[in-house]
Amino acid sequence: MLLLLNLAERGARPSDRNRRLHRTDRDDLPPCLGGDRSPLDPTRTVGMAETSDPGSNCKHGCHFGLCPYPPKGEVTYRIELSEAFCRRQQALIGGGSIWRRGAPWQETLTGDLKQFWKQMGQRAQSAELDRDQAAARRARRLRRT
Repeated sequence: MLLLLNLAERGARPSDRNRRLHRTDRDDLPPCLGGDRSPLDPTRTVGMAETSDPGSNCKHGCHFGLCPYPPKGEVTYRIELSEAFCRRQQALIGGGSIWRRGAPWQETLTGDLKQFWKQMGQRAQSAELDRDQAAARRARRLRRT
């Protein structure tokens, strides 16, 4: 659910966010969440690709128009998923849990799903490091003044 909201609730214009949210009001999931997650491209950063506009990386025939995942570094109204959350998702897939083969609605191969959550965890880890480094710089500036 968090991934779906992060995909839909982005962008500066409320009308665009509302339109994307309306497209998610269905009984099925986008192909990127129920199947192959590669169109989400969670390793993408601001300035890395020519466009990160919602719908620019969707699989052919997708009616949701949400991919790719918002690039790291983009100003957003939603927070990044934490590294701990992503690592837990990865562990649930590979561990002794009932989801070791994925959720019943999940058509993604287990290895692909683990790779996706690993990339999301690395993304979150680098975001947390960026925040820590910025806080350290602010603290050094305050000590000098």
